[in-house]
Amino acid sequence: MSWLSVLLIWPYFRVAGFFDRKVDSDGNIIRYKARLVARGDRQREFIHYNDTYSPVARMKSIRVLLALAAKMKMPIHQMDVKTAFLNADMDRDLFMKPPPNFQLPPGKDDYVWKLKKSLYGLKQASRLWGDHLANTLSSLGFVRSSADNCIWTRQRNGHYTYIGCYVDDLLIMGTAQDQVDQVKASLSSTYTMKDLGLMKWCLGMRVTQSPNGDISLDQSLAIKDLCQTYGISSNTSHRPYDKLPELSTVHISLLMTVRKLNKIVFSCLINLIEVL
Repeated sequence: MSWLSVLLIWPYFRVAGFFDRKVDSDGNIIRYKARLVARGDRQREFIHYNDTYSPVARMKSIRVLLALAAKMKMPIHQMDVKTAFLNADMDRDLFMKPPPNFQLPPGKDDYVWKLKKSLYGLKQASRLWGDHLANTLSSLGFVRSSADNCIWTRQRNGHYTYIGCYVDDLLIMGTAQDQVDQVKASLSSTYTMKDLGLMKWCLGMRVTQSPNGDISLDQSLAIKDLCQTYGISSNTSHRPYDKLPELSTVHISLLMTVRKLNKIVFSCLINLIEVL
C-alpha cells in the first residue's frame, strides 16, 4: 500500500485524474490509461522538495546506441516498467487528500493520506525513481557512463551489455544474448515489467530491425500528425517537389538574358561600393 490514513495536522495536497492513451508505431491505440496523480503544482521548493531530476538519456546518446547496435549487429530489446514511480520510497513526509467519493472509515472524515511511495505528479517523483533504478542497476554490476547518467554498461566474461534509460522505458542490448536475457529476468524479478520485445518505437521514431542487424528509422507517424494538424495533404511522393516542366528554347534564352542582367547589376553594385 502506497499510503496511510492520518489525522489532518499538516498542509496537504489535492489529487487529480490523468487520462491518456498508448499508441503503437503505426499510431493505433493499444490501450487507455487512467492514473491518480498529486497536485504537484502546489509544492514549494525547499519545503516540499529539494532537487528535481528525471532519468532521461540524451538524444545523441540514443543515436550512439543505435549506431553501435547496427555496427555490431546487436538486437535492441525494449522493456517498460509499470507504475515505475511507485517503486521509490518518499524522502519526506507529504500528505494528500483522498479523491472525491472515496469512502473513509466512519468518524475519519478529516483524515488525509500520508504518502509512503513516490506518487505521479510530485516534483521529486521522477528523481526518486531514477535513484531507485540506479541502485538496482548498480547491484546488477552496471556502471554509469561519465558522459550520460542514463547510459549504463556492464562487462562480464568478455561480453558487454548496454542499457539506455528514458524514465520508465529501458533499451537493452548486448554482445551475448544469454546475458541480455539474464538482465531482463533480473529486472523483471525486481519490478513489474512489460517486455516489448525488439524495439519498434522510440521517442517518436519508428525503428525497424532486420534479421541481418540493419536498423532503419523513420518519423512517418509524426509527419502524418503534422499534416492532419495543419490540414496538409499527406500523400506520399518520390520527390520532395513536383517535377519541373520542360523548358522551350524561348524560356532558355529568357533565362540566359536574366542571368546576364543579374551579373551586370551585381558587378555595377560592387564597383559602386569600391568607389564609395
